[in-house]
Amino acid sequence: MGQQQKRRVVLAQPKLAPSAARMAVWIVGCATAACGRSDAVIAIDCNGLVLPPYCPAPQTPVSTTGWPDFVQQLHLPACPTPSFPPLVVDTTEIVSNPATTLEAAGETLAFNEAIAVAAARGGINTITFAATTFPMNHPGVIRFTGPSEYVAALTDVCVDARERGVEVVFEDLANSCGNWGNCALDFRGNTTGSLAVGLTFIIRAPGSIIADKTQFAGCRFLVAADGYATAVMVGNDAGTSVTIGPGNVITGSYAGIWSYGLASLSIFGNYFGFDPSTRTLLDSGNWVVRLNHGSAELFDNVFALGGMGAGFVFTDARAAATVIDVHDNYFGVLPGGESLGGDLIGPTIGVLAAVGNDGPVQVTFGPGNVVRGATYMGVGYRCEHQQIRVTGNSISGSGLAGIYSDLGAPAPVIKEVSGLTAIGTCANDGNVELFSDTEDEGATYLGSTPCVAGSWQAELNLPSGKNLTATFTPAVLGCTSGFSVPVALP
Repeated sequence: MGQQQKRRVVLAQPKLAPSAARMAVWIVGCATAACGRSDAVIAIDCNGLVLPPYCPAPQTPVSTTGWPDFVQQLHLPACPTPSFPPLVVDTTEIVSNPATTLEAAGETLAFNEAIAVAAARGGINTITFAATTFPMNHPGVIRFTGPSEYVAALTDVCVDARERGVEVVFEDLANSCGNWGNCALDFRGNTTGSLAVGLTFIIRAPGSIIADKTQFAGCRFLVAADGYATAVMVGNDAGTSVTIGPGNVITGSYAGIWSYGLASLSIFGNYFGFDPSTRTLLDSGNWVVRLNHGSAELFDNVFALGGMGAGFVFTDARAAATVIDVHDNYFGVLPGGESLGGDLIGPTIGVLAAVGNDGPVQVTFGPGNVVRGATYMGVGYRCEHQQIRVTGNSISGSGLAGIYSDLGAPAPVIKEVSGLTAIGTCANDGNVELFSDTEDEGATYLGSTPCVAGSWQAELNLPSGKNLTATFTPAVLGCTSGFSVPVALP
């Protein structure tokens, strides 16, 4: 074979940052600031980098019509075998001081009575809904309005609305859940576990649904309250787990999911800030997923890049050896490639993982995440006392930078491209990943190569007319760099 022609290396000019840009993924521990309401407004100021403050407004829930049909397309878990015949809710009414036996409930059974009966008789219970009262094409609305309507926790209960139209509205969350504040429903104290399928929850007061050893699947959590309103609050002990997915739609004025226990979370196949049944962008508040303790795996989720607060995934990990794994998710785009972006208010962050300093904490972002069209940053983090690895993703179209790595490793340098060979340098031993992009990010992952003694070399299928970029991840404790200066390929 003849000698391949040596390509001329040209340094591509990086794009300038827009003055009012927003970001997609932020991994940092920073100070917060207020713009009128300290409980609902977050701004970030780290070494001079400031996000515009965001004041989320209460949100009007979208229609439930179409949601039951969407749920039918999902592969949902079955209810466990109950210890008793199912409790069938056949009225939309809620009663004060609900009965704890079927005999005392009378001719009809309200939702809060079914919860009370299940709690009183113990064992494994199933709560279903009558088709005549809760038809799929005209959902029945159950409305909680006062503190006397709330009852015991849903313990080892399957609430099954997969073939019904059920909307549960919480106008007043006066029920106190101890240290967790006000709660709409309390899924704690499980032995075998609880399951909720196919319901739409609308929370119109500060508070949340509390859970441990629970799975939510095919549910919509529409939070329309100002202040500290969260769709799902996880507050459980080490060794237990909570599964959120598949097929949930999650919003929140403070957070979509907030884990404050030592749980292991599996969050998969959900839609954050986007309702696929109505194709509507929704506000997911300041944090979409906030993890204060415990470990989590997030995969196959869709995160809309519109109308969000200060972040999609926020990790303020305070437990030793916390591991957070975020892979195969879509940020600002559907799996088929359709953009979910939009010129909406608020700093938009695809994944906000703000890692606390109590570590050690390990965050892996990738492989397989797709981040598109963030108007501030694609991925951002501050590297302190933890290991943050960004690997094997597709990140492009960001306004300021594809990856902003504060205190992370220096970016590698691409020194030369000759034929199909790329050669460069790095600061320490570690791993270099290479990408192609029309600008200065990493739309297409090309492969990786080790960097040893400050040098690296890779054989690549280099696409003509694109730019070549690279990132570097240290072999020991540390964080992935931002993208290198791009090299234009003729």
